[in-house]
Amino acid sequence: MGFNFYIGEFKVEVEYEDRSCRKITEIANDVPGAPLNSSGHTNNFCYPGYGVWSNFCKEVGLEGVFYSGSRGNQHLPQYWTDDEGETHDGILSQHAGCVELSEGHYRAFVKAHTRWCDRSLAERERLGFEKTNTDPEPRDYVLARLDWLVFWTRWALDNCKYPSFANT
Repeated sequence: MGFNFYIGEFKVEVEYEDRSCRKITEIANDVPGAPLNSSGHTNNFCYPGYGVWSNFCKEVGLEGVFYSGSRGNQHLPQYWTDDEGETHDGILSQHAGCVELSEGHYRAFVKAHTRWCDRSLAERERLGFEKTNTDPEPRDYVLARLDWLVFWTRWALDNCKYPSFANT
């Protein structure tokens, strides 16, 4: 089991025959410069496991950004505060849910990215490199997740009327 994450334009799309509803328009492999996500694609969505994402957030210092206000995370505050002093609900405080992305989110992701890249390569390899059946060489999945967050959040803030992060 895991999450389905989407970053982009908030736009409700209803499929009446399938009885389904989507909140974020999917973008598949057509934005120049988009990095490979942890799923090996360049699209604005990814599907990390619950435990994988939780461990990732703890490792890079984004636990409050994602889980503040979530049930089952009583050790975290109700809100997280960005570097401008603004408070926000955790992105995953409602699962399933959709939140507005802000410059505060972007700055938090960039800081986490910088902190991760500032670690020694040996430490990064020990903590973040994994090899799967589809990878010929070990890959830094922590960096892939951070690249995805930074790129798509900036893209959404620059290109969307309603920049959003949805989880289903």
